[in-house]
This record gives sequence, C-alpha cells and structure tokens, in this order.
Amino acid sequence: MVGDAEVASVGNEFLDGCSMLTALDLTPLAQLTSVGHRFLGGCARLTELDLTALTQLTSVGDWFLYDCSSLASLNLTPLACLPRWATCSSPTVSG
Repeated sequence: MVGDAEVASVGNEFLDGCSMLTALDLTPLAQLTSVGHRFLGGCARLTELDLTALTQLTSVGDWFLYDCSSLASLNLTPLACLPRWATCSSPTVSG
C-alpha cells in the first residue's frame, strides 16, 4: 500500500524504476489529482494496474508506464486521455 489520503499531487518519477514491483494498491491516494513524468516507469514486473480508486486524477505526465512490459490488465478510469509516450505492451485496457 502506498500513500496518504491528503496528497493531491506527486512529482516526477514517482515509483519510477521499481523493477521488482508486482502489485500496487493506490486506494490511499484517492485525492490524487496529478502525477508527474515517468509515473511507474520501469516497473517491468507490474502485471495489472487499476486507477478507478483515483477518482480525482486528471493528469499524468509523459512516459506514464514506460517499460512496463508485464502489464496484462490496465484500467485507466478516470483518465480522459493519455499523455505522450504512454507505453505498455498490449494490455487489456478498460475504462
């Protein structure tokens, strides 16, 4: 589990390079509105990501999910659009 319910924004490279990360519960960050560049970049073992708990999230920086080659399931709700260079290897995208 990550976070503090009062955090509204995190800067660049939040959780970047966490290559051993396999699972992530972002529920405690429900008030998060924006995340800087390279959010979860290099998390090559992350297999699924569900952003539905982040109901206030409107902005994610460039290189979101860069080199997250193990993603099999991805729910991007509530994001209305993806940033430049949002990359992942053919996950099932919903939302």
